[in-house]
Formats: sequence, C-alpha cells, structure tokens
Amino acid sequence: MAGQGRPGMHPVDAQMLEQLGAIVAVVDPVPAELVEMGRQLFAFRDPDAALLEAVVVDHPGDGDEATGSGAPVLLAVRSGWPSRMHFFEFEEVSLDIELTVGDAFCAVLGAVTTVTGEAVPTGWSVVLETTSASYTCAVGEDGRFAFERVPLGMVRLHLDRGEDTRPTSPWLDAR
Repeated sequence: MAGQGRPGMHPVDAQMLEQLGAIVAVVDPVPAELVEMGRQLFAFRDPDAALLEAVVVDHPGDGDEATGSGAPVLLAVRSGWPSRMHFFEFEEVSLDIELTVGDAFCAVLGAVTTVTGEAVPTGWSVVLETTSASYTCAVGEDGRFAFERVPLGMVRLHLDRGEDTRPTSPWLDAR
C-alpha cells in the first residue's frame, strides 16, 4: 500500500500509520480465527437475505486439460466464451443466470425453476443490484427474466417471492 496515500491525510501521517501497522502485525497480529469470524459476520449483515449456494457442475472434458482430469468445475469463471454461466440453489428454488459482457454494459438472462418442476408462482420478481442502483424484473410464467444494458461492475441478484426471506446471490464481477 506504500505510496497510495489516504484521502484527506497528510502523506507523512499515512506513512507513519503504515509503519505502525507493520509493527502491530508482527508484535500482536490479529488471530486468523477472529478475521474469519469477522468475514462470516459481515456476510450476514442483511438478515432478510438468505445466500443462494453456488452449484458445482460436472462436465466431461471441462477439467484440467494438462492432466485430463474430469474434476467438477464451477462455471463462474471466464473460459474464452463471451458469456459466463452461474448456477445457484436455495431450498426448493434454482436460479440460473448468464452474464454476457459487452463494451460498456452487460446483459443478464436467467431462469428461476423449482426443484419439483412446478411452475414458478405468479408475482415473483428478480432484483438485480449494482453498487450504485437496482433494477427489478418480473419473472415470466416460464420462469425467465432478463436485464439489458446493466452497467459493468459488481452485481448480485435477489429473488423476491413475496416472503420475508429473499434468497440472494453472492456479488459477481460483471466486467
């Protein structure tokens, strides 16, 4: 972090804080379990949101090409395709999305399905949240939804089912 400075702080003060931080890190470091506990607590800062779990999908031949391993892979990483697929589940609901990134915007196409295969109830909607705005789209009778011209950056999705608990995806990098 050296040389980055801090807004509104004199460079000498910033340098002194960096030096003090380095000393404290050696003399009295923060216990790793305390850091992990802080991360977990931060994840639950929105008690009305229940995090959707990312689903690992096994595709033959998608493993490590150097070793030929067919190990399961999470389809949430760039692989040379113009778009990325993400799969999430929460209780009886599955949320599948495709992020297609363009020059200045991205498109998000998705589908909500139930584990039982029943139709998605009417009145459900998906809220796409960015760091600066949110957009809402009704889920169609077939469970599909779409967002066009979403600004590039971090995004996450909330499934609004008309209940207190809104399943929420983790933040995704749409760049």
